[in-house]
Amino acid sequence: LHTRCTSAAEYVPEKVKKAEKKLEDNPYDLDAWSILIREAQNQPIDKARKTYERLVAQFPSSGRFWKLYIEAENMHLQKNNYRKEMLSA
Repeated sequence: LHTRCTSAAEYVPEKVKKAEKKLEDNPYDLDAWSILIREAQNQPIDKARKTYERLVAQFPSSGRFWKLYIEAENMHLQKNNYRKEMLSA
Protein backbone atom coordinates (compact mmCIF):
# COMPACT_ATOMS: atom_id res chain seq x y z
CA LEU A 1 0.00 0.00 0.00
CA HIS A 2 1.34 3.39 -0.99
CA THR A 3 0.60 6.47 1.04
CA ARG A 4 1.17 10.04 0.11
CA CYS A 5 3.94 11.75 2.04
CA THR A 6 3.33 15.44 2.42
CA SER A 7 5.24 18.25 3.96
CA ALA A 8 3.53 20.88 6.03
CA ALA A 9 3.71 23.26 3.06
CA GLU A 10 2.11 20.82 0.60
CA TYR A 11 -1.63 21.15 0.29
CA VAL A 12 -3.58 17.99 -0.56
CA PRO A 13 -7.14 18.65 -1.76
CA GLU A 14 -9.89 16.92 0.19
CA LYS A 15 -11.08 15.11 -2.95
CA VAL A 16 -7.61 13.57 -3.32
CA LYS A 17 -7.60 12.44 0.31
CA LYS A 18 -11.02 10.83 -0.21
CA ALA A 19 -9.85 9.13 -3.41
CA GLU A 20 -6.79 7.73 -1.61
CA LYS A 21 -9.07 6.38 1.13
CA LYS A 22 -11.32 4.74 -1.48
CA LEU A 23 -8.27 3.08 -3.04
CA GLU A 24 -7.30 1.63 0.33
CA ASP A 25 -10.67 -0.14 0.33
CA ASN A 26 -10.71 -0.98 -3.39
CA PRO A 27 -7.50 -0.51 -5.39
CA TYR A 28 -9.47 -0.94 -8.64
CA ASP A 29 -11.89 1.97 -8.02
CA LEU A 30 -11.78 3.79 -11.36
CA ASP A 31 -13.64 6.83 -10.04
CA ALA A 32 -10.96 7.31 -7.38
CA TRP A 33 -8.19 6.79 -9.93
CA SER A 34 -9.82 9.37 -12.21
CA ILE A 35 -9.55 11.96 -9.44
CA LEU A 36 -5.88 11.13 -8.88
CA ILE A 37 -5.16 11.22 -12.61
CA ARG A 38 -6.74 14.66 -12.98
CA GLU A 39 -4.71 15.89 -10.03
CA ALA A 40 -1.51 14.39 -11.50
CA GLN A 41 -2.16 16.08 -14.85
CA ASN A 42 -2.05 19.44 -13.06
CA GLN A 43 1.19 18.72 -11.22
CA PRO A 44 4.85 18.90 -12.30
CA ILE A 45 6.01 15.48 -13.48
CA ASP A 46 8.29 15.12 -10.45
CA LYS A 47 5.20 15.13 -8.21
CA ALA A 48 2.90 13.34 -10.64
CA ARG A 49 5.25 10.48 -11.48
CA LYS A 50 4.44 8.60 -8.27
CA THR A 51 0.72 8.58 -9.16
CA TYR A 52 1.40 7.40 -12.71
CA GLU A 53 3.73 4.66 -11.43
CA ARG A 54 1.04 3.44 -9.04
CA LEU A 55 -1.56 3.59 -11.80
CA VAL A 56 0.36 1.45 -14.29
CA ALA A 57 1.41 -0.94 -11.54
CA GLN A 58 -2.26 -1.45 -10.63
CA PHE A 59 -3.38 -1.70 -14.28
CA PRO A 60 -0.29 -2.98 -16.14
CA SER A 61 -2.19 -4.05 -19.26
CA SER A 62 -4.10 -0.78 -19.69
CA GLY A 63 -2.73 0.92 -22.77
CA ARG A 64 -4.84 3.98 -21.95
CA PHE A 65 -3.11 4.49 -18.60
CA TRP A 66 0.35 3.87 -20.04
CA LYS A 67 -0.45 6.45 -22.72
CA LEU A 68 -1.38 9.04 -20.07
CA TYR A 69 1.92 8.42 -18.29
CA ILE A 70 3.98 8.60 -21.49
CA GLU A 71 2.23 11.80 -22.57
CA ALA A 72 2.97 13.40 -19.19
CA GLU A 73 6.66 12.47 -19.48
CA ASN A 74 6.79 13.74 -23.08
CA MET A 75 5.21 17.05 -22.08
CA HIS A 76 7.87 17.42 -19.38
CA LEU A 77 10.65 16.73 -21.91
CA GLN A 78 9.19 19.21 -24.40
CA LYS A 79 9.03 21.93 -21.74
CA ASN A 80 12.64 21.24 -20.73
CA ASN A 81 13.82 21.30 -24.35
CA TYR A 82 12.01 24.60 -24.94
CA ARG A 83 13.64 26.12 -21.86
CA LYS A 84 17.09 24.96 -23.01
CA GLU A 85 16.51 26.45 -26.46
CA MET A 86 15.40 29.76 -24.98
CA LEU A 87 18.40 29.91 -22.65
CA SER A 88 20.87 29.15 -25.44
CA ALA A 89 19.32 31.62 -27.91
